[in-house]
Amino acid sequence: MTNNKQNNERETMKITYLDGNYEEVTINVETASLDELSDAYSYLLDMGYTDDFPGSAGWKAAKVFSDQLHALIKAWPEVEQYRKDQADAKRKERLAGKDVLGM
Repeated sequence: MTNNKQNNERETMKITYLDGNYEEVTINVETASLDELSDAYSYLLDMGYTDDFPGSAGWKAAKVFSDQLHALIKAWPEVEQYRKDQADAKRKERLAGKDVLGM
């Protein structure tokens, strides 16, 4: 994808999700911080998961969120690396000074 096309997708994309306080938040992907995008990613990932079979009502409801998540990743591929880096940093902090091998 060219940068111009990617920038156009970022400019037009808005995502609405529920934050940690269950309040509705709408972000513009063009101006959102990586923390906001990561929160939206988490919400869309959670809402886009279903065990229902394809074509069922539950599957159709989840697919809307799943499609938004794929569009977010397409417009902002760096959000996945940001989330990985955040998880690695939290893991290192949690394990700092601990003997994880039990020796």
